[in-house]
Amino acid sequence: MAARSLILAAAMATTLAGCSDTIRMQAASVARLADGTEWVMTGDILADFELSSLTRLSGSGLSCEMPMIMRVDRAGEGTMTCRDATGAVIYQEDQVIPAGIYGTSVRGTITDGIETTRGPGVMAFGWGSFADPDYLRTLLD
Repeated sequence: MAARSLILAAAMATTLAGCSDTIRMQAASVARLADGTEWVMTGDILADFELSSLTRLSGSGLSCEMPMIMRVDRAGEGTMTCRDATGAVIYQEDQVIPAGIYGTSVRGTITDGIETTRGPGVMAFGWGSFADPDYLRTLLD
């Protein structure tokens, strides 16, 4: 009986190991700087079973990447780094997605002030069905 349970457990583990443990969601961001410049980026979030994720966005001559991990308090924490076409960092800031939003929803938005090398601004970030630049733009007004 113990041998059969061990074989069954090993078979289940092998089957589960073959399953995808990641989910891909659409993502978008709209940032408006104090001088009126607007950056619109789209991309995706690749989240794994343990609720860590990697967000990649591009557009407006920029590319951004943000790896995130889930903290003990169930909030998401990471650093967003954006580079221009020359590779220069124009925005790098720690981000925290609150526990009520991070890891519990396949869609959502966050709006926050940002400081860039090109001046201050405000940014709206959305994922899932909220990964729509036109919708995110309305959150900046």
